[in-house]
Amino acid sequence: MGAAWLDVTHPDDVEAVLADLRTGEPAEPTTLRAWVRGSRIELYSRDRYDRLADLVAATMQRTGAVRRAVVYLDHDEYGDEHIVMARDAEGLVRRVHHVFAYPYDEDTDEYFVEGEPSMTLVPVASGRARCPGQ
Repeated sequence: MGAAWLDVTHPDDVEAVLADLRTGEPAEPTTLRAWVRGSRIELYSRDRYDRLADLVAATMQRTGAVRRAVVYLDHDEYGDEHIVMARDAEGLVRRVHHVFAYPYDEDTDEYFVEGEPSMTLVPVASGRARCPGQ
């Protein structure tokens, strides 16, 4: 399953962001639930959740109305992933935090390291520069 929280720059932009999430590429996840709390959009997806981070990053880039987003991906027995993205001063989407937690196998006394982090094509924020809205 996957979840995301998108902080929209202005409450008037929430509908435009929701419309982009419904119709934007990638077209998956097929089942996406959304809740709006002021200028924050909360998302949940169970099927094709692995595309949720791609959808959020693309929506951030296309609309320019999301200043930052947090994405959580639960890969079941393959671990989980936390990604924070923000737009930099030039308006490009960057990863400002990214953790892939591998699960621990008590039977073998080792970490299960199958699977790879997603979103590696989204550039990492450089240096200690702050992204707008932080």
